[in-house]
Amino acid sequence: MKKTMAIFGLAMTLSLASGMTAFAAWEQKDGQWYYHDGQGDMLKDTWVGNYYVGADGAMLTDTLTPEGYWLGGNGLASEDKRVYGGCIFSVTSYQKNGDGFLITGDICSAGYASEEYLRSLKVGDVIWRPADDAYGQALVFDVQAVVTDVWDVSGYYDAYGGYHEDGTIRRAISPQVAGSSEAEWGYTFYSDQMASWEMGSMEAPLYRIIEKDVVLVFDAGSEFVPTSYGESINSMSAFLEKDWGRYVEVKVTNGYITQAVDLMRNYVG
Repeated sequence: MKKTMAIFGLAMTLSLASGMTAFAAWEQKDGQWYYHDGQGDMLKDTWVGNYYVGADGAMLTDTLTPEGYWLGGNGLASEDKRVYGGCIFSVTSYQKNGDGFLITGDICSAGYASEEYLRSLKVGDVIWRPADDAYGQALVFDVQAVVTDVWDVSGYYDAYGGYHEDGTIRRAISPQVAGSSEAEWGYTFYSDQMASWEMGSMEAPLYRIIEKDVVLVFDAGSEFVPTSYGESINSMSAFLEKDWGRYVEVKVTNGYITQAVDLMRNYVG
């Protein structure tokens, strides 16, 4: 279910709460923010306005909520930071940090929107897509396009050219190409993946950038899962040393990577 967000700064929220100390209020302790309701009970695993408190009651930052909202360093959630499908981390740089690494990159969404939204699209609707000259797999969706064709597909080509007939109905959208009378290329939108395609070519996965220049920690307690296509890349250090396709699907908690799965989706047929 889509969550309607009203964007308010934490400072404003806290200043208002400070005048209601006998009622619901935020409290800072040991550098963390906690929220107590009108009965004085600490809230856990729930939303407090546009902020989310975790299992220990602390306000979460630099992580995903159960509904897939990416919370930045200020803990604030917004609809444009919603991650659909898998949470993808596109690595741009890294440095050694004790037994692990400080890894800088872009948080991306593997999907585009909810399946409910995708199924509601029709010809004439306006959607957001990457720019025509955009290059690479991690992109900002900042260009409006009019949907010119919509159809359901029950199979798909993966990044290696293999066709999968999985019985899942997925939504294919064909935006009009600028300066062309026909839609010669377009996008296939899935609830868990988005891909670009051209006539005569296979699909290539696209990842929508949610937050740029995020620094995450990978240490001895983090799990690295190698792809079955890259048997020699069996550790985070080996993964970081490669100079192509540095995309991992990650699970993140408060700035720490708990699991990273090597995608190795670098082939664009």
